[in-house]
Amino acid sequence: KMLEAYIKACPIFMATKWIVDACNDIQFVLKDKNKDELIYNHPILNLLNKPNPFVSNDEFKKQVFSSLILTGNIYITKTLSQKGEPLELYYNNPKDVSIFASSQDHYAGQYSISNLFGATFNRTGDYRFISSNGNEIIHHKEYNPDFSSSNLFGISFFAGCSLEIQQYIESSLHNLALIKNGGRPSGLITFKGNKNLSGDSAKAIKESIDDKLKGGANAGKILFLSDDFSYQTLGESIKDMDYKSLHENAEQKIFKAVKIPTAMINNQAMTYSNLDVSRYAFYDSAVIPIFNTVCKFFTSKILNSYKDGANYELTFDKSAISALENREITNARDAFKDGLISRNESRAKIGYESVAGGDNIYQPSALVAVGIDGNTSDNRESPAKKELRRLMLKNGYSKEDIESTVKSYES
Repeated sequence: KMLEAYIKACPIFMATKWIVDACNDIQFVLKDKNKDELIYNHPILNLLNKPNPFVSNDEFKKQVFSSLILTGNIYITKTLSQKGEPLELYYNNPKDVSIFASSQDHYAGQYSISNLFGATFNRTGDYRFISSNGNEIIHHKEYNPDFSSSNLFGISFFAGCSLEIQQYIESSLHNLALIKNGGRPSGLITFKGNKNLSGDSAKAIKESIDDKLKGGANAGKILFLSDDFSYQTLGESIKDMDYKSLHENAEQKIFKAVKIPTAMINNQAMTYSNLDVSRYAFYDSAVIPIFNTVCKFFTSKILNSYKDGANYELTFDKSAISALENREITNARDAFKDGLISRNESRAKIGYESVAGGDNIYQPSALVAVGIDGNTSDNRESPAKKELRRLMLKNGYSKEDIESTVKSYES
């Protein structure tokens, strides 16, 4: 349903496209778990850069991220080498995938692909799903509260606002039909004949009217009465044809479902002061969590297939994201101006080398001391005494020995 809504409902299309485009601009890198450093050269990075001969890196990533948001599922077929390492990756449309539960434990026991090059993947003893030609299918699914042996799929990020999506589509169809038809019956139909209508005749007339007039696509059609009937208009105003409020309410809930900030969708709420804040919130709340979800999925199901895969995890380089990099620069600059860090520490945070004399810490000249907080021990001791206290505590000295030694220590 959400794949259809992506085409019919503008907010679904816009919200998905914004997030997918932002995710697509982020490149996968590896993080060395042991050295805590980023790695830019590895077979999996080459594979993700060119998943198979038929699609580009950009197209593959858009398929993956769009599928995750719209359906709550990602299905990828891996072709494997003789060593069990992935050679190629193929995205599978969720509409083509069927999952059948195992008769033993009611979890997934078989995946079936129903497209032109369909295949069947059966569960193995190590809980992988392998086809007869040795390919493997991997599946990520979002939390589904209705998960069961007959419902082994994830659900869309927009599942919680399905009614609002339906309202948005129906109101759009209504307005479009209203414009096309140029009129709208809204009133009371009265039978003026001498004979009473039988129950079957009244029912047939009602069903005919419902069929021809109900629904957004029928809005604005002209009603023709062929028998002895009269039609009385009950009420018709501009407000009857105004679906702006309904559209706006539906839009807000749809965008909130994927955590897109209000300032990005409401021109009245957007100002120069909150433009950067909304951009940061967009990445922090909407983009990065989705990218991290895919990173964890690829790490578990693809990276770990490599011999050295356990040493790494897929992630991204924050410095390569301009919005986040600008925030890092601003935070580093503000921390230096406030006297919290030195110039060299500030330069290191934004990727610059240290400079001579840059280790001094400066305080704004306008700061004036107004008193001393003498109620806590840390404010009564010098840095040297604090360090002595910490080391003695770490090495198991008693509280009495620590207090006596620190008290007698001359800084």
